[in-house]
Amino acid sequence: MKICSKCNVSQDEKEYYTYYHSTLKKLYTRHICFTCMRKQSKEYKSKLRQQKQILEQVPQQENIIQPVVQELKQEVLKGQRRCKDCNEIKNMNEFYPNRFQCIVCVRTKEAIYRRKESLERKMNYGGSERVKQTPGDYADIYQEQQVTEFLTALGWKLNPNGVWSKKGFKNKDKVWEKPIKKYTHKHSPNHKGSKRSPIYLKRDELIKLNNDGMTYLKIGNIYNISPATVMRIIKDNYDKK
Repeated sequence: MKICSKCNVSQDEKEYYTYYHSTLKKLYTRHICFTCMRKQSKEYKSKLRQQKQILEQVPQQENIIQPVVQELKQEVLKGQRRCKDCNEIKNMNEFYPNRFQCIVCVRTKEAIYRRKESLERKMNYGGSERVKQTPGDYADIYQEQQVTEFLTALGWKLNPNGVWSKKGFKNKDKVWEKPIKKYTHKHSPNHKGSKRSPIYLKRDELIKLNNDGMTYLKIGNIYNISPATVMRIIKDNYDKK
């Protein structure tokens, strides 16, 4: 239970606004309940409305019409073009082909668009794609906000010392109540060894054909094996002599 600082009524904490302080990295609860906040907001809006009505009643000075001076248009010479954005006359080599905006204006627009697109991507997809290895260290405020909302939805609580804790898993002193099991992959080597192909039993025939002048390719075509296999079989036999 919490006492409202405006109406002095004890209410449940669910009746108060909570917000995340991005600088101090903490969750705070306001001292004014929902009802008082709405009442305060209505009073503030009515006060602004009254001030606007008072200003409308005060006679305003008439707008002074300034004389319009027509600017002298500079003549565009041959080999030049006027930029539609900055309205400056520049040489043709300062423009992209078949475009009426100069290179400087085009690059400025592209840079503004890229910054805007990057900001929208960060806001929609939880901040930067870079994830730092140190816990509690974030690449930007959008990443920090998304992580805080996600962990809070899962039941985790951010303590004043900056440690996330959850009952049954981890306490505020950085001690895991349920230790994480480390699984290791057990290798099962093949102790039986590999079986040789039945063609090894005919290595004497392969050696005889090779000594008679037959190539590895022709021998392989006879026994339906590759020339590399023929060579390995014959060389194994030579090593054993």
